[in-house]
Amino acid sequence: MTSTTNIELDFGIVKKDLTKGIHECSQRGLYHSVKWLSEINYALKHISIPREEMPEFEDNTDDELEEFLLAKSFLDLKEYDRCAHFVKNCSKPKPRFLYFYSRYLSNEKKKLDNMTDTNCPPDPSKNDALKDLCTELKIDYFDDKLDGYCMYLYGVVLKKMDLLPLAIEMFIKAVKLEPILWSAWFELGKIIPDKITIIAAELPNHWIKYFFLAHTYLEQLNNEEALQIYDTLFELGIQNSSYVMSQIALGHHNQRNINPRDYRAWYGLGQTYEILKMPNYCLYYYKQAQMLKPNDSRMVIALGEAYEKLDKTENALKCYYKACVLGDVEGTALLKLAKLYDKCNEIENAAAAYTDFCLREEDKDSKGFEDQTEFYGALQYLANYHLKKGELEDAYTYAYKCMECEETKEQGKALLKTIAAKRAEQEPPPAARLEESSASNMDMTFSPS
Repeated sequence: MTSTTNIELDFGIVKKDLTKGIHECSQRGLYHSVKWLSEINYALKHISIPREEMPEFEDNTDDELEEFLLAKSFLDLKEYDRCAHFVKNCSKPKPRFLYFYSRYLSNEKKKLDNMTDTNCPPDPSKNDALKDLCTELKIDYFDDKLDGYCMYLYGVVLKKMDLLPLAIEMFIKAVKLEPILWSAWFELGKIIPDKITIIAAELPNHWIKYFFLAHTYLEQLNNEEALQIYDTLFELGIQNSSYVMSQIALGHHNQRNINPRDYRAWYGLGQTYEILKMPNYCLYYYKQAQMLKPNDSRMVIALGEAYEKLDKTENALKCYYKACVLGDVEGTALLKLAKLYDKCNEIENAAAAYTDFCLREEDKDSKGFEDQTEFYGALQYLANYHLKKGELEDAYTYAYKCMECEETKEQGKALLKTIAAKRAEQEPPPAARLEESSASNMDMTFSPS
């Protein structure tokens, strides 16, 4: 890998690449990439390119231009289903990308519209529309029909479905085919685990790789190496980039001095980055706090929540379980453990955790509104669990308890009706019971002495 201190840039080539990248990403509706590329392009406005040396743009849509232009207008208006409809039979790279991308955006929009509980987002692995899209992309991939932009989108879908190794592979292939596509570099930087993997990836020797390395090192809190690259880029002539300046400021901010033995300082910084929705930083600071207070369940739960946000489920489960063992000062670990088990489809473990949670809450003299909501929600879960297993007595007990709360009262009534119906199915009809009774009496009458 190229040394981070030996960076050479030909700003003429950079400017041409930026111009081409802005055009290509604009045509595909990749506006985050357009914004980033335009920002770097603005920082290089002092670099002029002769008109005859400016890159020429080819649409390569041939006889599908009309469909592409119409679909693009629908995409810009966020009418994603209509966009997909008009390019569904197209085969050229740009219309094909719009077809896949509009379907992905439509699915994301519908998911948000249908989400009733923002604290418990839907499981992507149970999203049929996302699975269908993934299947279509997979077929085109194995038929060698995906260009770099579609490879990037395939990586995004794989990442959504928590197939991270495959997503990393797709993002690497995407940047090799289309190195100017910043979104692919950005997504790769969020999930590539460490510096060793970056070196092994054999990324293309393109000027944008320096921005990727600096950005990713900063994400992984390798602040010194990130700042070396950003400082070099700054000295080379990218002084007017607000992006570069903000990244340099963030790197120095990460290096500020705090008392290394004060767990509250580390914990407070973790909370700050949690509010800022920067989970990698959040995880780092919570780890430091937990190392200083290893037996404080609050530190362990905070660490577990950070792992969960980064989709590191096994680590999160271990943290929540450890918090339960340590005593669970805030009384939230069992519930978090149960919910995460349920999300992972480990139903038996989820039911066991919910049972322990309900037993503990039952012993409390008083419950706050939030505690009460969670308690009756857990009872409802257990009623459904035992009903599915055919354990009607236990199901009845939990369903009957649901009647005590207004929020779960209707669900409790419905469950009790279902349980009553199941019991009726299991009991023999009156005629059968009468025959059994008569047979029993006959046996008693004619039994030999």
